[in-house]
Amino acid sequence: MREGKLGRYLRYASLAGFLGFMTYVAYRHQVVGGGPSGVPPVDALCPFGGLESLYSYLKHGTFLRRVAMSSLLLFGTVAASTLLLGRTFCGWICPLGALGEAAGALGRRLGFKVDQRRIPHTARHVKLLILGVVLAGSWATGTLVFRPYDPWVAWAHLGGGLDEIAANPWGFAVLALLVILAGMGISRFFCRYLCPLGGGLWILQKLSLTRVERHPDRCVNCGACDRACPMGITVSTAGRLSNGDCISCGECVESCPAKGALDFRALGRKLSPLAVGIIGLGLFLGAYGVAKVSGGWRTFSPTSLEAKADPAEGIFGWMTVEEAASKVALPVEEFMNAAGISPDSPRDVPLKRMEGVDDEAVKAKVGAYLKARETSRDAKAPNPEEIKGSQTLAEVAEIYRLKPEEILETAGWPVEMAKEAENPLKEMAARVGSEVSAIRAAVRKLKSR
Repeated sequence: MREGKLGRYLRYASLAGFLGFMTYVAYRHQVVGGGPSGVPPVDALCPFGGLESLYSYLKHGTFLRRVAMSSLLLFGTVAASTLLLGRTFCGWICPLGALGEAAGALGRRLGFKVDQRRIPHTARHVKLLILGVVLAGSWATGTLVFRPYDPWVAWAHLGGGLDEIAANPWGFAVLALLVILAGMGISRFFCRYLCPLGGGLWILQKLSLTRVERHPDRCVNCGACDRACPMGITVSTAGRLSNGDCISCGECVESCPAKGALDFRALGRKLSPLAVGIIGLGLFLGAYGVAKVSGGWRTFSPTSLEAKADPAEGIFGWMTVEEAASKVALPVEEFMNAAGISPDSPRDVPLKRMEGVDDEAVKAKVGAYLKARETSRDAKAPNPEEIKGSQTLAEVAEIYRLKPEEILETAGWPVEMAKEAENPLKEMAARVGSEVSAIRAAVRKLKSR
């Protein structure tokens, strides 16, 4: 078998294998659930989740809900391999890319044809705009804003049937219309124009060390490379291909009838498409292996950024009643009452497997209960003017549900005095040459926010 054909078959096998494996993982997650002993959600196995959660991790030391260290490691691996070899992740691994390319192949068989020349080239930059909006939204709100529209999340939840489609209509609409239907007319339509991860890798591809090079003196200008490119790139007029949409699939090189007219080059050295693909797969799988062996591969984050702001966001379907109650610091009986779960229900069975229990509904009900309880406590809290010098800083922080450090900082007292939170306020005031009234004013200011 020619090396060209072998490379093409290996690429197809790789795309099909990753699509099949990830689909199986997604299905198993729906059946088993997640958590430390379950099956990870697709978000924890998606490089884009690492990019979406990067700001949260750097600033707060935690990830967004459903994202974990595995996502960040995958994004780092994909970014590094793109800089070295080009977008091999998109061309050889990405399951959503596999769907888009398969849709294009099916469309050609059925005779679907859309003249992509009618679409302005600038439309390819829409994915950069989407990338910017998604990252700004996720970093500002502390949640995965793209998830409701993510076609891969929709694909992963196909096993849920009509209930999942009703719960996430936009994601399924994008999958059906923009990945599959539009992809039948234009191969990899979503990848070309809309994929936010593709937008990020488009930027890195511009800096890649490995590029397709065309040698005009050997080119016969047959246009076979243009027709073969699944991303619709015009290769036949390029010198050293600098297009950020190149996914390093090698289809243009392998379709070229003129020997030596097209090849991959990295730092002046020639590489075959097969070599580029094998090295790219090796880097991806090797990074996973190293992370797994070293203990860095973690697909579950114990506390998300959302859960820090709203404890109910820390409730997952894989948790038992007892685990979920502990997560939100409620007695089990109080939790079951707030969640609308019958007191006779088992407490050691995952919420996802309890008959008649919807874990998302449980999360919503418990969240509403916690907020109502918090509002009630705020209403009962005494006027800050009633704070006495005999009270300790710890007592004041507990009553008004504030952190000792933020009270001290707002009052203009040294934050290090939080270590003395068990001492009476009048003693602490004397030490810094201030008055207890400064604490009253600080609490009043903090509670008015």
